[in-house]
Amino acid sequence: MLAEKTAHFAKRDGVTYGRITIREQKTRWGSCSSAGNLNYNWKLVLMPEHVMDYVVIHELAHRKEMNHSARFLRGGGTADARLQSVAELAEGAWKRVLKKRGKTK
Repeated sequence: MLAEKTAHFAKRDGVTYGRITIREQKTRWGSCSSAGNLNYNWKLVLMPEHVMDYVVIHELAHRKEMNHSARFLRGGGTADARLQSVAELAEGAWKRVLKKRGKTK
């Protein structure tokens, strides 16, 4: 699912990427290396689809700007303005999933 979304949004936004790795990061949804390799947290598959989309688009945006500078953020960290507010939702959604699964209070 994440590989397909990555291919779709990369083509749409005109960016390339290296390999995709699925990991179990404790504090990250995803990351993009300077070589263009993408790492996603496997727990993204538990999130609503729009959260997955946001993370994929956000990481692909790093192929154009490898930081969270004002320039990156002016684009919302994404080429899709509809998903800008999803960043705020992602944190809350993840907390709800953990609570539902009894992992947090």
